[in-house]
Order: sequence, then structure tokens, then C-alpha cells
Amino acid sequence: MEYNKVLIDNSKIAYFRRGDRRKPKILFIHGLLSSSSYFNSTINFIKDDFDILSVDLPGYGLSEKMKGKKHNVKNFAIYIRKLCDELRFKGFSLVGGSLGGMVSIQFTLMFQQYVKKLVVQGTPWLKDSIRHPFIDYLYFYIVRHKKVFNMFKKFRDNVTRENFENMLKNFSRNYYYNYNKSDGVIYYFFKSMNLGLQKEVWERMEHLDFTKEIKKLKKPTLILLGKKDTHVKLGDAKKLAGVLEDAKLKVFKNGSHTLFLDYPEKLAKILKDFLYD
Repeated sequence: MEYNKVLIDNSKIAYFRRGDRRKPKILFIHGLLSSSSYFNSTINFIKDDFDILSVDLPGYGLSEKMKGKKHNVKNFAIYIRKLCDELRFKGFSLVGGSLGGMVSIQFTLMFQQYVKKLVVQGTPWLKDSIRHPFIDYLYFYIVRHKKVFNMFKKFRDNVTRENFENMLKNFSRNYYYNYNKSDGVIYYFFKSMNLGLQKEVWERMEHLDFTKEIKKLKKPTLILLGKKDTHVKLGDAKKLAGVLEDAKLKVFKNGSHTLFLDYPEKLAKILKDFLYD
């Protein structure tokens, strides 16, 4: 994938553009411990049907961290808006996974005139609703203990893809249903992640609550959730579908928190059907 970069508030933000610019526009926003490559397999199935923009959030993938600003959902949304203005990319549907779904909700609430439809996958929206047994350990134990942090960083820097994937086979059965189909994407997330940044973002997102604002969201919304998602509760997704004026909920029986890795072709069809409806 060929990436471009644009300077937003003195930080270089990476993105790629694919598809047919005469077709309906889609903007993809990835989640925590991720990058724009999360959506690549699905994008390959729809590249002839849409004008596609996929971005690395500040501090993720090939994008630089923000300078002098907090890395939180609201500032991510503002950076996305500035990127869209720079590229003259408006009148699009938003697709966000996990943290990217939170950013997509925030963006739509702040800049409704930019958005036609909204798709959120594995997205928490209520205060303290995120289930995070592994994330708790990773961020709050490793990051807070300098010696352990240095050991973990050394392991991260030196581990091979083969060893990493063998180590995570048992873990993946519980957290990432189709891990073996991810084609190394999770490994590359792991190799490139900035632990300090992850901790900063996590501490700000886990207490975020859209309860008071969510009813202002009037755009047609598709909510996607894997039944085996260990991070987001099915009940919370149902509540979101019930609160929104125009929303549909699609649950994947064997889906995990990484649906775009689990079912890229199936999700491509679902996106086409929803966004062209």
C-alpha cells in the first residue's frame, strides 16, 4: 500500500487513498494496538466500489505523535477533520473499529455535516464498560515497572514472527477467533506499538461516556460485534442500537474483537449493502 503524509499541526499524518474517486466515499479509522492496515483485506474487496481513505491516527503506524496535545478521542477527531479538509474529502461514510469506532462517534457528533453513514465495530460507548483483562496487565503492569518495561521492549524488538505467533496460539483462541487468518497483521501491530502512547490513550478512553450526547447522532448507523469479543459487552451494543434513531446491530456468532481480520470478504459485502442502500 502506498502511503502519503500531510502536515497537521506540525505532525506528519500518514494515510492512503484507493478506489474510484467517482464512487461514494469511505473513511476508515483503526483501533488501539492497530493501524490502517487492519482494514486492508476488506478494502481489497471493495476498492472498485468506493473512494477510500484510510488513516493512521497520530502516534500509530506511520503517523507522528501530536505535538503539545493530549492523545484522546476528541483530539483524534479534530485531526481527522483537519486531514479531510486538507484533502477536500467530505460527504463520506465513516467506518471505525474499537477505538476507531469511538473516534468515529466523536467525529460524527462534532462534524455531522461531513458524514453520511456510520459503521462502528467492537466499540465501547459507556463509561467503564470496556472489558480488558489482557490490556490491564499489558498497560498497567508493564508500563509502570521500568525493569519489566525494558525487558518487554527488548522482547518486542527481537521476537520473530514465527515465535510470536507460536506463543499466541493459545491466547488467540480466547481473544482473536481467526488469528491464523490475520496474515501477520497482529504481529506487525505488536512490533510497531508505542507502549507509552497506548497507556496514555487507554487511560483517557476507558472512562469516556457518550450517554449524554449519543441521542444527537442522527446518521444511519450499523453496529458490528463479535459474540466472542472479550472487550465489548453484547448488552452494551444492544443498548446503543436501541438509543440511536436509525441503527442496525449485526452480531457475528464466532466473531472476535478483530472482525475485519476474521471476516474481511463478508464485511466487504455488508459494507456495500449498507452504504449503497
